[in-house]
Amino acid sequence: MSALAEPLIGNITDRDVIGLWKRAYIKAPAEKPSHEDHETRVYWFQAPELYADLRVPAEFASGFGGAALKDLDCDTLFRLGKCEGFAGISTVEDSVCTWRRFINLQGPEDGKDIGRLSYAPDGMYEHGVEADFVELWQNDPSRSSGLRAEIYSDGDGRVAILVHSATHFLFACDRPDRTRRLTTFQVELADALICPNPQTDLLNSLFEAEYSFGHLHSGAAVIELSTLPTRVGDCLFEDVPVNGDPLRTNHRFFDGQPYHRQWHKVARDRVPELL
Repeated sequence: MSALAEPLIGNITDRDVIGLWKRAYIKAPAEKPSHEDHETRVYWFQAPELYADLRVPAEFASGFGGAALKDLDCDTLFRLGKCEGFAGISTVEDSVCTWRRFINLQGPEDGKDIGRLSYAPDGMYEHGVEADFVELWQNDPSRSSGLRAEIYSDGDGRVAILVHSATHFLFACDRPDRTRRLTTFQVELADALICPNPQTDLLNSLFEAEYSFGHLHSGAAVIELSTLPTRVGDCLFEDVPVNGDPLRTNHRFFDGQPYHRQWHKVARDRVPELL
């Protein structure tokens, strides 16, 4: 039996996990040494089927006050490789949730993402099925009204998933070469930064992926937390798309120069063609 065993209470279904969840902590005693984290900022935004997940170390949670990535030293850039983000489709059966990742910042998955869910007075526990860990998730229902999610493509090999409510959003966008990567983002980034003068084109490519969370203000999406902490405070998009309209997002290159990307909604049954 797991050292993290908690009493399982109630039967959790797909409907029960819908909403915006914030992680209170993760505990993993099977690791050597045992691991416990209360500091990493983690959001899981679950719509019917589609979800997006963002995990940012506490040191990057406040952003960098308008700086460009090029302004950060190599050690700071290397630590950015610890950020995590992924998105896709989830299913729940007999209180066991399986998260299938369409896109993943870190690249290749190490095992399956499966957790057994149970209610608790202070939230919802997730116990790892294929790994020994427990996470405590907490949901604020006021943040989950008007929940919607869509899959987008930019026509150039990139896939994005946008999950949003009336007040919050989580945008997950991968790099176009995701299917060709054999190593994790953290390893690729470390290899790039070993060079005395890292190539700007390579760094632009590595930091194309973006997982950003924030508030919606009259439709405008203002970033509060991101795997690209220099983006905190930026406006990701001006209006939430309706009726299948294109999504136009605002971004910044490694040197801080702005650029835009146009996205078109993709039917869910076409997603395998893009992956």
